[in-house]
Amino acid sequence: MEKTRKDDSVRGSLWQLRRGESCVINGFDEAMQQRFKVRLTELGFRPGASVSCTVAPRLGAPKLYRVANAVYSLEKQIAEMVSTKSQFT
Repeated sequence: MEKTRKDDSVRGSLWQLRRGESCVINGFDEAMQQRFKVRLTELGFRPGASVSCTVAPRLGAPKLYRVANAVYSLEKQIAEMVSTKSQFT
């Protein structure tokens, strides 16, 4: 994740979260197909939403993310296209 100059947030992708870490969704990669953007938004993965990684298996297996009161599994290819920001505490 890289630190931005405008504010004190760290930016990266959802895939970079480790187990127990949280972030705020910033948006979607322009290369992501519209149908994936729509579906993720329907599930709660929308800009401004708080997300936490609940399970991060090794060897690139899909990670589990909690958004609102639900837990979803996302593959690396999709999670890398969800940009995030998290505030330093």
